[in-house]
Amino acid sequence: MSKKTFYILVLLVLLIVFLLFIRTAVIKYKETMPQLVSALTAIEREEGEEIARKKEELLKEYNKTEYKHLNIYYLELDKELLPATKTALERGIILNEKFIGSYNKPYDVVLFENNSQIESFSNLDYAIGLNADSMNMLGI
Repeated sequence: MSKKTFYILVLLVLLIVFLLFIRTAVIKYKETMPQLVSALTAIEREEGEEIARKKEELLKEYNKTEYKHLNIYYLELDKELLPATKTALERGIILNEKFIGSYNKPYDVVLFENNSQIESFSNLDYAIGLNADSMNMLGI
């Protein structure tokens, strides 16, 4: 099997997994596709100073450590997760460079306390994480 065929198969599998995820979300949470897309992009609609204020307020209680071009924000009780977090980020950086290319712009990774804190911050229901380009922030 050639590399090209392998990558096409991998992309097809990922597409199928994504479609199954959407189907499950529609069935479980009784939301339509437009509602799901709206929820996934809701946090991106906030603008300017409001975004900066909201993020600054959130991060006041967090400790910060730097790893390459990333700032990792965590609570003291999550300090033991940092080695595993850095290992996962390193693997992600390697895969990103392999498939997409280098990305070294500053980005914040926030280890939220729990799902309800993510939901409160993002105004999303059933959120287990978020990626907000407008805030240069990834939250898990």
